[in-house]
Amino acid sequence: MPSSGKQRITVLYVVTGLATGGAELMLLKLLTVIKERGIDPVVVSLMDEGTVGRKLAAIDVPVLTLNIRAKAFPLAALLDLRRMIRTVAPDLIQGWMYHGNIAATVGQWLSVGKRPVLWSVHHSLDDIGKEKRLTRLLIGLGARLSSSTAAVHYCSATSALQHEGIGFCKARSTVIPNGFDCLAFSPDPSLRLKIRRELAIGEDVLVVGHVARYHPIKDHGNFLAAAARLNREGVRACFVLSGAGVSWDNDELRALIGQHALQDRVFLLGERGDVPALMNAFDIYVSSSWSEAFPIAVGEAMACGTPCIATDVGDSA
Repeated sequence: MPSSGKQRITVLYVVTGLATGGAELMLLKLLTVIKERGIDPVVVSLMDEGTVGRKLAAIDVPVLTLNIRAKAFPLAALLDLRRMIRTVAPDLIQGWMYHGNIAATVGQWLSVGKRPVLWSVHHSLDDIGKEKRLTRLLIGLGARLSSSTAAVHYCSATSALQHEGIGFCKARSTVIPNGFDCLAFSPDPSLRLKIRRELAIGEDVLVVGHVARYHPIKDHGNFLAAAARLNREGVRACFVLSGAGVSWDNDELRALIGQHALQDRVFLLGERGDVPALMNAFDIYVSSSWSEAFPIAVGEAMACGTPCIATDVGDSA
C-alpha cells in the first residue's frame, strides 16, 4: 500500500471489448481492488461498454468507448484514441488482449509520448489455424512489435512458450497466473441446495456443469457429445450449461442438443450472476474448449471443491 503522501498512478487500459468473457471479467476483478494500491484506472474499449463496462462504471472506473465495428481499425477511431491518451495523460498504458495490445502501441505512437506500454495476453495457440484471419494477422503483428513493449504479460506459462515460439520477444515475457476470490468461491452446501431446488434436481442425480459463453472455442458440441455417451451408458445425470448465448433461443445449440437426444437432460440457463452457487451445485465441472490459456471457470470450480474434467489445453492440466 502506498503511503498517504505518495502520488497516485494513472493507468490507461486499452481493451478489445467488454462483453462477458474470462479476460474481461479478470480485468473487472483486478480493477475492483486496484485503487487500494494507489492506482487510478481508466478503461478504453475498442468496441462498446458491454456488460463488463457497465459493471466497471458502477465501481467508478471511467470507461471510454471507440465503438469500432469494422474488421480494421478506422483512422477516425485511432485519432479518437490518441485524443483520449492525451486527455487522460496516463503514467502507463496497458493493452488487454490482442486487439487492445496493438491499439495501445499504435495509440502511444500517435500521441507522441514516452509512456511505457505493457501487453496482456489471455489466449493460447493450441490451434492457430482455427483462429479468424484478422486474429492470425494481429498475432503475427504482435510478434514483430512485442520487443517495443516494456513487458508482455501472459496469464499462462503454456501461452508464453507458445507465443515465444512464433517470435514474441522472450526478454519481455512475464507470467502472472489468474487469481481467484476464495471468499466468493468456496464450498457452500446451502448454495448447492438452492440451485438444485431451483432446477428441481434430486440429490440422486449427477449434475455435470459447463460455464462458458457460446463461442466455437468453447466447443459446446464436444461437451454435448460426451454428455450423450454418458447418457447412453445409463448414468443418472443431467447437464447444466450457463453463459452468454447459452439459452433455448440459440437455434444452433438447440439443434445440437436434439441431435444427441438430450432435451430432457439439459438445462440452459443463459448468463448468470450467481456462478459461485452454480459451481457448488455441480458434482463435476467440465471445460470442453479446444483452446484455453488459463481457464478461470476451472479455478473457480476447484475453489468450490468441485472436481474438474478439462481438455488438455493451455495450463488446464
